[in-house]
Amino acid sequence: MISFSNWLDKQDVSVQYTYDKLLCGIIDQEKQSRIPLEGYGKYLLSKQNENGHWGTYYYQPKWTSTHYTLLQLKEIGLPFDYPACQEMVVKMFKDCQLPEGGLNLAKSNIPSDICVDGMILNYSSYFLPQLNNLKKLVLSILSKQKKDGGFTWYDQSNGDPHSTICVLEGLISFRENTASSDLIKETDNAIDKILDFFLKNSLFLSENQYQKFAYPFRYFYSIFRFLLVATKLKLPKNNSLNMALKWLSEKEPTQFIKLEKEYKGQHFLTFSAIGEVNPFLSVYGEYIRNFYM
Repeated sequence: MISFSNWLDKQDVSVQYTYDKLLCGIIDQEKQSRIPLEGYGKYLLSKQNENGHWGTYYYQPKWTSTHYTLLQLKEIGLPFDYPACQEMVVKMFKDCQLPEGGLNLAKSNIPSDICVDGMILNYSSYFLPQLNNLKKLVLSILSKQKKDGGFTWYDQSNGDPHSTICVLEGLISFRENTASSDLIKETDNAIDKILDFFLKNSLFLSENQYQKFAYPFRYFYSIFRFLLVATKLKLPKNNSLNMALKWLSEKEPTQFIKLEKEYKGQHFLTFSAIGEVNPFLSVYGEYIRNFYM
């Protein structure tokens, strides 16, 4: 079997950059500068329309819309100061931010979706950490946290894992990339409550729907996705994490993770077919195992 290092050498530059960043703690600027010029990054950027959008609008269609493309470009490590992405983030907030702070990416008059708001915060904090309207979005998100620590759609009383994981990633990105010291305490408190939400629900380990290897994650929760976030936060082991790590080691004992599920809809890239080794899942898995195992 090919070694992981030899396999990595044959992957897209964005995969190699992600490996260096996560496992070596290195921001390889030479590799990052190549991401817009070749492979996955170049292809995604080439799909931008003359009006600035990907797809037809901010959230239409899934998964080729401006929203999901910006999220993917952030995830593959596109330089944060890439002009096309910064310009669309500014335009999105101008066109879509509601008076209460959330964003409505639909063409109809509806409230903001907390799950989408979390994802917007994720990539907007990366591409434009100095954007003034980010703080308004964060305050809107914080005001919608449920008593159980989770987040969910509209008027439901309890959090759901899909919305909550997206908000968690958004708040982490905000904390990592911005200098809003006046919201640090509030953001950290919200993150702690979210982690309690997942731990109190045993990471939803008993539910089969969250056990599939899927990438891109889109807005869907999975146990693997939580393990990735836990590793980035350097969470100490506990009973739920131990169970999740045991699940991972038994489900995929090798270093190469194969895609098991993809979410229906239009897409620019699949990264791998179902049943084939997925490059990002494999790097993420190596990161998780290296830290915890």
